[in-house]
Amino acid sequence: MTIGRGLRLVMVAALFAGCESEVDDSPNNLPQASTAVDMAVVDAQAPVGDGGAADGGAPHCSAAGHPGCGDCPSVGDWYRFTELKVDKLDGRNHPLRPLLNALWAADITRAELNILIEVTAVEGDVLNIRVLNAARNEAHDGTYCLLPATEVPFVLRRDGCGLCQDTPAGINVYAGAVNSDEPSGYVPKNCAPELAVPHTIPIRNVLLSASTDGDCGHILEGKVFGAGLPKSALGKICTCATAPNAFSEQCVTTDDVADGCGGCPGSYRNLLTYLEMFGGGESLAYGCQTPEGEEAACLDASFAAERLTFTPVNCLGEQ
Repeated sequence: MTIGRGLRLVMVAALFAGCESEVDDSPNNLPQASTAVDMAVVDAQAPVGDGGAADGGAPHCSAAGHPGCGDCPSVGDWYRFTELKVDKLDGRNHPLRPLLNALWAADITRAELNILIEVTAVEGDVLNIRVLNAARNEAHDGTYCLLPATEVPFVLRRDGCGLCQDTPAGINVYAGAVNSDEPSGYVPKNCAPELAVPHTIPIRNVLLSASTDGDCGHILEGKVFGAGLPKSALGKICTCATAPNAFSEQCVTTDDVADGCGGCPGSYRNLLTYLEMFGGGESLAYGCQTPEGEEAACLDASFAAERLTFTPVNCLGEQ
């Protein structure tokens, strides 16, 4: 395998994107199943940050430049991420960052990667939300359905149109689809049957800030600071190693069992091995920690989201 091909393969894997509150590590019911991107235009030396939040600055609420927001968002509002970008990975401009961002953009466009927010309560300047993932529907029509097992509650503070978070949280990020040809009904892009929330990438110890526009139709200027990808989880996640822009159904191409992947098919490869192998000659520094004190690779990111005009439904009758 050439290094160039290896880089493209690992980017398919790293569909992490996300955050969650203190998480119960007990098993749950998420099933255990095993827009092309023009890479030529990706600038591997793109600048990252200028000392702001993504470079380690503290979260802040600011309504500057966004008047309004007195009566929004409202309970029952749903948002879907329209953009997710890594600003720094492992505390630096990691060689995989530009390709990862390009693949995330493609998978958001084709509904393989869906990070959703629902506003569940509003009391004064405090917003309660839940963050969860959705799987692409089998019809390939751009629709998706909710995965309740990935849900995590967040508490945000509002200052005008500014939103921020005082208590760290996390996310369990699933990427993939529902697929009736699979015994479980799902096919994931990341195979991780041994994790508490199977087939997800857990991101811990997240603090975020964002703004909304005047009518809260969009979440803008989103930043995630100092999140951690737990070392133990990275070693248990294997990623689709079929093609850079494969749909999830194309990931299961063999009945063989992959090495170091907890029984995942041979078409998946260990994510931690990929990250270390293609890290520009540098091993992961693990400069961040989980709330439990475990070593974690640092992740700083930017995001944006758009309010939905419908209420998503759960997959396969899940509650």
